[in-house]
Amino acid sequence: PDQTIWFVEVQFQKDPDFYHRFFAEIGLYLAQHPKTEDWQAVVLFPNRKLEPEQRHLHRAQLNSDQVHRVYLNELKASEALAHISHKCPKTSTQKLLECIYTIPFSHLF
Repeated sequence: PDQTIWFVEVQFQKDPDFYHRFFAEIGLYLAQHPKTEDWQAVVLFPNRKLEPEQRHLHRAQLNSDQVHRVYLNELKASEALAHISHKCPKTSTQKLLECIYTIPFSHLF
């Protein structure tokens, strides 16, 4: 069975440090759960204007097949799920929805 952990963040505020915090929190989770086999991350933005401009430091993660950025003004909800499912063809949309774990990161600290 697919044991992928899904991190989902909805980012509707301008936050220049968002990626620093997001990837640090994923790293913290992985450090606390060393038996994690794989992970994926989805970030939902209402539009591209709210994505942090400073992405260079995190380019490896952002350009990998593990991180999916979705701009809601460019996609309908069903298209967003199809986009993610296309990136992860082994996972049906239903299975994807069942496997997504949202972590209240504010409660980890």
